[in-house]
Parts: sequence; C-alpha cells; structure tokens
Amino acid sequence: KSTAADSFPDFCRPLSAREFRSVPQIIRGTISLEVLNEAVEALNRLVVEKYQLLGTELRELQYLRASEEALAQRKTWEGQQGLDTLEVDCFADSDLQLYPTLAGDVGR
Repeated sequence: KSTAADSFPDFCRPLSAREFRSVPQIIRGTISLEVLNEAVEALNRLVVEKYQLLGTELRELQYLRASEEALAQRKTWEGQQGLDTLEVDCFADSDLQLYPTLAGDVGR
C-alpha cells in the first residue's frame, strides 16, 4: 500500500471502478482493476523518476556519485528527447524494462 510519503504525482490517474466497468470485457480481458491501477502507479513512478534524473544537473549527479547505470540511463533518455517532447512528460517502450511488473506486459 502506498503512503503519502512515497506517493508520486499523477502522470496518469488511476481508474475508478465505474470507469473500469465501462470498458468492454473484450478489451480489458482478464486484468483486474487492482492490477491495472498498480501498473498506473508504476508508470507514474517511472515518469517522475525519469524527469527527476533528467532535471538534475550532471555535476550534481557526479557529486552525489550517481551510479554508472544511472548516468547511462540519463544519456539514453536525453537521446530520446526532441522538439516534440520538450513540453510533455513521456516514456518509451524501452523505459518499461526498468519496472519488471510492467515489462512483462510490453507487446501484449
């Protein structure tokens, strides 16, 4: 269960039970509302962590002795940015690999 201390801003808000029931069964398949909202929470966490890392000056990351993995991930994310993504928060399929609970659903 999430607490206020570890909650993240909503990039994508969780679905209510009413919204979930309004999606035809053939589209939602066997997924439950709880599993879907856990994925939404993971996406929110991914986006927040991504933009926190991108928003931190490289010197500060070096001062904080960020891991080589974190620095490499930042470089990858910087390479994904373009004129069409400057004003929006976004993620790529490859970003989902950072969260095992999401990575298993990529391509389904």
